[in-house]
Amino acid sequence: AVSLGGYVAEKLVFDDITTGPSNDLQVLTALARDMVTKYGMSETFGPVAIEGMGGRLIGGGFSEDRGYGDDVAKKIDAEVQKIITDARARAKEILVRHRPALDAVAARLVAVETLEREEYEAILKAQGVEIRDHYRDLAAALPKGDPTKILEPDSDTLTQ
Repeated sequence: AVSLGGYVAEKLVFDDITTGPSNDLQVLTALARDMVTKYGMSETFGPVAIEGMGGRLIGGGFSEDRGYGDDVAKKIDAEVQKIITDARARAKEILVRHRPALDAVAARLVAVETLEREEYEAILKAQGVEIRDHYRDLAAALPKGDPTKILEPDSDTLTQ
């Protein structure tokens, strides 16, 4: 969804798409394909790596050695498309819900060209967007005390 933020924002604000988000789309497509074929993050295929780390070098060139047929390739393409479609819907939902924040950030960027994190977050907060600090949330969830101690599996006993 993050990778589609620029694309969706252009469509939402200008009802048009420019070449601006092209690299984001390339990265997103490669990531979605890797999610399906390498990382086992597919509802269709489950926790299995369908592809390895790429093709083989033959005579100085690149040869794709998929290891699966056209039917599986079509299913992979459909799963990649589903991931991207779901991400696009999520990005649109977020940007529509927080449109005032989007407009406020855009207006400020037109005025100053660059925003530091503090000012960016202040604009978002002023528009009612909750800023979550995932590192702080993670640290708060960890047990207090000696960080070299861990919980034993299936027990509350701390060990070194």
